[in-house]
Amino acid sequence: MILSGKLGEDLSIEDVKEATIQASLNAIAAASAVCGDPDKIIKVIKVGVFVASSPNFSEHHLVANHSSNFFFPCLEKRDVMHVLQWVFLLFL
Repeated sequence: MILSGKLGEDLSIEDVKEATIQASLNAIAAASAVCGDPDKIIKVIKVGVFVASSPNFSEHHLVANHSSNFFFPCLEKRDVMHVLQWVFLLFL
């Protein structure tokens, strides 16, 4: 785990950006391990983002978009149009 705490309570959006990138890199690494080569990844179908946040935090989309936007330069020239799902919970 890179960070612990709740967004909007213990953590700011800036705090979670690095963790978001690391989680996205982990997803690419996992897919690469299955394919045997990152160049064999041809499409991103869905990006799911789960974040623990305080009840009064309302900028969830900024966290999810940061993760989603990370895939575009990493997987250039491939189909990265995808469904973006974000789930924000009081506890993870």
